[in-house]
Amino acid sequence: ELMKIMGVRSCFSTSYHPQFNGLTERFNKTLADMLSLYTNTQQTDWDQYLSQVTFAYNTSRQETTKLSPFFLVYAREPVLPTEAMLMQNIQSEDVKAIRERALLIRHRAVENIQTKQKKDKRRYDSKHREVTFNIGDIVKVFTPFRKVGRSEKLLLRWFGPYTIVGKKGDVDYLVKMGNAPNSKVDIIHVSRILHYHDPWTPDVETMKG
Repeated sequence: ELMKIMGVRSCFSTSYHPQFNGLTERFNKTLADMLSLYTNTQQTDWDQYLSQVTFAYNTSRQETTKLSPFFLVYAREPVLPTEAMLMQNIQSEDVKAIRERALLIRHRAVENIQTKQKKDKRRYDSKHREVTFNIGDIVKVFTPFRKVGRSEKLLLRWFGPYTIVGKKGDVDYLVKMGNAPNSKVDIIHVSRILHYHDPWTPDVETMKG
């Protein structure tokens, strides 16, 4: 009910596919990378640096918009503590003027974003090859997991054989996760699917020639 009042539309993402919510995932990664530079080896004090790191992020110029998040929200640069100490005459600004300036700034940011997206799309399309699967195809699915005491890089990440049983949208497939009749069916993004090939065991006699 609250989501309806606020005009929020619930949308479920496919598992292990952070690109679905790319903006949030990209920010989370950037924030985690910044915190990792300051937290101790036990990672118990990261919250002590959160406000400083967040401020640094919000006041930094972004590559896509060419502006800082702070500037986009408030239509001005932040006043740092050292600057506030030196300020003597603080004059209020007309609200209408602030609003008009903010709209112009955000329009410029949208143009910068669109320019960057077109550039990225051209680069992506020049290298991308479309991958499709048919119903009945035997596949393996990328499913990363972590295990205590084991290197994540050396753990098995592709599992199968599973079966394609349908398609949902342009890039998601319905995959039956097992051979049993009651095996569950998951929605899997195409980027996590590869054709499955039976493990090949070389014949000793053939190798001897």
